[in-house]
Amino acid sequence: LVYYLKPSHNQIFREDCDWEEALRLSCRPLLMEDSITQEDVEAIVEDQRNRGLMMFLADGLVLAHAAIEKGVKQLDVALCTVTFLNGKQARIIIVLCAEDQTKHIRILNDVLNIFSKKKSIEQLAALESSEDIQSYIRAHTQETEG
Repeated sequence: LVYYLKPSHNQIFREDCDWEEALRLSCRPLLMEDSITQEDVEAIVEDQRNRGLMMFLADGLVLAHAAIEKGVKQLDVALCTVTFLNGKQARIIIVLCAEDQTKHIRILNDVLNIFSKKKSIEQLAALESSEDIQSYIRAHTQETEG
């Protein structure tokens, strides 16, 4: 996770927004990095629209992704702390793009290890900079590896 989640991929938004805007904002670093296409962003939004926001891994944590064939160019990940209102409240959105079914498994394992503790969501969402987010992720992935 730390390898792909560069500081430039961490975003912090403190203003409320709707779920669609939150997803689009969360995808922006991956678009800028040319890891995904606009088609993938639209597929993520459409999947959420059709599934009724079913990508919550835990209260406050959303894993956003779409099918591999929908515009993914390379394995990458972005993290956004945000608040959106839709009956559920997301604190963290992780956007994961993978060009095949297996390369993203280690990233998912890191995500599950970090966020298996409810306090992790609150702690990470309260951080004030992308560098702080990076340090938190690094410390908690080393914890689970060691």
